[in-house]
Amino acid sequence: MRIREAATFCVLGALAVPASAQSDLDAKLKRLNDAAQADPALSPDFKAALSDVAGSLGKAQGGGLGAWVDKLKFYGDFRLRHESDFELDDQESRNRERLRLRVGGDYAVNDQMSVGARLVTGTASDENSPHQNLGGTFDKFSISLDRAFVTWKPAALAGAWLTGGKFSHPIERNPVYGELVWDEDVQPTGVAAGGTHGAFKWMAGEYILLDNSTNGTLESAWAFVAQGSASTKLGETDKLTGALAFYRYSRLNPDDVNGSRFFGENNGNVGVDTTGDATLDDYLSRFTIWNPMVVLENTSFSQPLILSTEWIFNSRAKISADSGYSLGVKWGKNKAKGDWQAYYNWQAMGQDAVLSNFTNDDFLFGTNYRGHLVGVKWQCLDKAELHLWGSAMRRGSLGTSATTDDDQLQMRARVDLNIRF
Repeated sequence: MRIREAATFCVLGALAVPASAQSDLDAKLKRLNDAAQADPALSPDFKAALSDVAGSLGKAQGGGLGAWVDKLKFYGDFRLRHESDFELDDQESRNRERLRLRVGGDYAVNDQMSVGARLVTGTASDENSPHQNLGGTFDKFSISLDRAFVTWKPAALAGAWLTGGKFSHPIERNPVYGELVWDEDVQPTGVAAGGTHGAFKWMAGEYILLDNSTNGTLESAWAFVAQGSASTKLGETDKLTGALAFYRYSRLNPDDVNGSRFFGENNGNVGVDTTGDATLDDYLSRFTIWNPMVVLENTSFSQPLILSTEWIFNSRAKISADSGYSLGVKWGKNKAKGDWQAYYNWQAMGQDAVLSNFTNDDFLFGTNYRGHLVGVKWQCLDKAELHLWGSAMRRGSLGTSATTDDDQLQMRARVDLNIRF
């Protein structure tokens, strides 16, 4: 086939090249144009026309819809869960089936700025859980937006970033179990900044809990959070990581009609009656939480080994149950098909050590408990994981009502199929 015919077919076929092959397309167009220019049998007019078409096609492909798609990164996961609660002191044993679907995307506006969003199942008013119970007479599931944010990474400040909107809480978490203070499903609103400088990482954020700016006489509720962490090598096979997180909650019960919504979601903190109507309406304590963590990772064995410990202390608690701690161990990995991982965590949490609204919902109690967490993960297929895990917890401080005066061991068991895409 002559260069003339080959050029015609190649140019027409290039129109269907997907955006992901843009660099390959540019190289082929260049080779085609170079070959045409070197062929003495082709007329100058044909060579000029081919050069113009090749250049225009490359620009069109590079600046059109294909380039936009290239800058968009999708991600998501799906979970199917069976959950059983038993040996409860205040209700019958319960079995339920649940699912979770999360789909998100990040778009690179330019080299320094990106925007992102994520859709999830679950009730929009429940910040702690995106799970949807099965068995609602085939009703449709709720879908809501739990992330919408912009991130700026200034070129002049290498390793630094600034995020605003509704986003994932950007902290270094305990790798054995990392939701004792802040549930991973809780996506804060506000602004946060951070950076990485060698082995040191930091972040600080101002989160908006309740905005009353429409009325200047009313208070708004806020939270300031910060964390610093650093890692160092200990020989060839060990890495030690230390982190200190800080949380300060302000005006948790602001003076307006919506202020009670915080205490209405109280999941274990001590309450008080401030109005004399025999109804608890406010937290007894206020919350300034210090959360140090130490993690040791070892790779000298056939499987990686992780040991972790963390401590939680509320310096503004009004009761002695103001602290908590955990000790954990993890063995194995879960990255490729056939991998497996096992873990165990012991935790004890004082009743006012954490703000119960935003802490984990994996256990039967949000706070005021002590007990065990154990689990096994098996990577049954690429990007598909089977997770068997359970907890056994006792209440810490006992109350006077029928639902809080028993310290028997209460248990929860789960079987999860997790699929990433």
